Amino acid sequence: MQQNAALVKASAIGYCGTPRFRKRQMSRFFAVIVFAVTGAHLPSSLLAQTQDPPLLPDVQEHEILQLLPEHAVITGRLNVGFENGIRPDAEAVAFTLPPVYAETYSAGLRVLGRSGDSERRVLYMENFEFEPHEDELTLEKVTAQSGAEALVVINHHSGAGTVTDWKIVMAQGGKLRSMDVRPIRDRVLKQRYSTFGGYNGIKIQGDIIAETIPMYSEHTARCCPDRAPIEMRVRFTGNGLKLDSVIKVPPHNR
Repeated sequence: MQQNAALVKASAIGYCGTPRFRKRQMSRFFAVIVFAVTGAHLPSSLLAQTQDPPLLPDVQEHEILQLLPEHAVITGRLNVGFENGIRPDAEAVAFTLPPVYAETYSAGLRVLGRSGDSERRVLYMENFEFEPHEDELTLEKVTAQSGAEALVVINHHSGAGTVTDWKIVMAQGGKLRSMDVRPIRDRVLKQRYSTFGGYNGIKIQGDIIAETIPMYSEHTARCCPDRAPIEMRVRFTGNGLKLDSVIKVPPHNR
């Protein structure tokens, strides 16, 4: 009777938790099946393991909230392997503030980590004034050929059209500093007699951040780019951003 109950319990185990936890679940499930089919006695230790694990509080998120503004709502978290004096357990956290508490800013970015032997603290901070339902902050990372990582901060705005702006946050001399892509983009567009009108997008692969940009003739409305878009490929070198190449986007990729 006890074995049958355990078998039912084991079959009800869902695929929840981390991959390591799911692997343990499946191992216990098959062990219970074997004992039930063969009629062998199910050890009490294994029977206890088929029970649901206790729910533990998210201590890490609690600790993070202590370093954020009061009433902050976490919208994104990403571990980044900074080098150059920053320990590899740094974590970037994006958050918003409810409108009632958004007096001077409505969203923000904090990078939490340790430099040397210091306690976990805010290594980098930036605040944003976002419009509700129009702005979104997302976090990605890019990896240089040396293995150093940088945080890619992407601000996507959708109002009268769409605009995607981005920058990186990288480590230099034990500190974090940001580098905006706009000077590189402006130079590329100026050389091609075009202006920036938004409707762009980015993708990241290895050490390359590729931005697809619509192109405009002079006096062309922002809604209606009339030239073939380009793909501007920017490389993260480990110490900064460098223009890698610019190509026209083939028609079948538009």
